[in-house]
Amino acid sequence: EMVTDFAWYVSVLLDLAVLQGSLHGSEVALQLMEICLRVDSVRAYTVEQILALILNDTLFFGQARDTLSEVLKAAAWIVGEYCVIVTSITLDTDDSNPFWIDGPFGEEIRSIWRGQHLYEMLLSALLSPKTTNLPENVQTVYIHSSMKIFIRACLDGEISSISPLINVIRFALPVFLQVNTCCEF
Repeated sequence: EMVTDFAWYVSVLLDLAVLQGSLHGSEVALQLMEICLRVDSVRAYTVEQILALILNDTLFFGQARDTLSEVLKAAAWIVGEYCVIVTSITLDTDDSNPFWIDGPFGEEIRSIWRGQHLYEMLLSALLSPKTTNLPENVQTVYIHSSMKIFIRACLDGEISSISPLINVIRFALPVFLQVNTCCEF
């Protein structure tokens, strides 16, 4: 209620999320999701910042198992839910019609991810074999969000740009179909 600069608040939350020894992952995750749901003016900035979190494959070990996994779950949900923003970032290649993001303190920024193969990068990160080190409930959100991103890419892209995405999915999903043999029924 007292926060006036939600982009700044998102930055602080993400700094707290990756802080070594932080025990507040679930609270940070809930705050990030609530901000995205309630404050549409900060969604693009949140997606921009969360992309760095999802595309950082060094977060799957150590601290991620304990506190960061909830934040990664929220990050995957946000990127999947607001994948139209991923589209805007991906399509921002023309300086005559740029996609501006409202950053902290009211500054307008352009995405550091623009012009890259962001759909493919996201699918590769979300469906990486390393994500099997995360809890199953987080893996479920990763898979669900990857399907939302794939569908968005199909709606926005040309047929030639979809083939690499299909290959990522084809080769990545079988890892998640492995049967857990530690428990017998």
